[in-house]
Amino acid sequence: MRVRWLSAALMAVVVAGSGLTSSVAPAAAAAACPSGVESDFNGDGVRDTAIADPEATVGGQERAGEVHIVYGGDKGVLSLGQESPGAPGAAEPGDQFGSALAVYDANLDGCSDLVVGIPYEDLSVTATSGETVNYRDAGLVQLYYGAPAGLGTGLAVK
Repeated sequence: MRVRWLSAALMAVVVAGSGLTSSVAPAAAAAACPSGVESDFNGDGVRDTAIADPEATVGGQERAGEVHIVYGGDKGVLSLGQESPGAPGAAEPGDQFGSALAVYDANLDGCSDLVVGIPYEDLSVTATSGETVNYRDAGLVQLYYGAPAGLGTGLAVK
């Protein structure tokens, strides 16, 4: 299995260039997850681990992919994918959700956030003319925000 890791700096540029912003003021938000520990998705001061599994079969869809989160300090595990509650889209064969991962604090709240690459996601876009244009294997990046209760429990997935 080949997993491509993107640097946090590159993903910060990608996310910043996408127009994603936080409605939370940095000073007020920092109180939510004050640990300052890198890769701490729930702000408890213990490093957490994200494990990519882009070849996973999800909901009967081969190679749809998922990411497994192991919360440090024996605080549990979480599987994220396009079938997760609150995640946009749906698992499709060959999407390979999790082929690229990056961790950084996108909204400056002190909790680490997870950026997940989905290189073979198909996209449909409605043009101004009303015509729908389909892009096969266009790819997509999703941002999962960390929060005191863990990934996906705070701000909505972007």
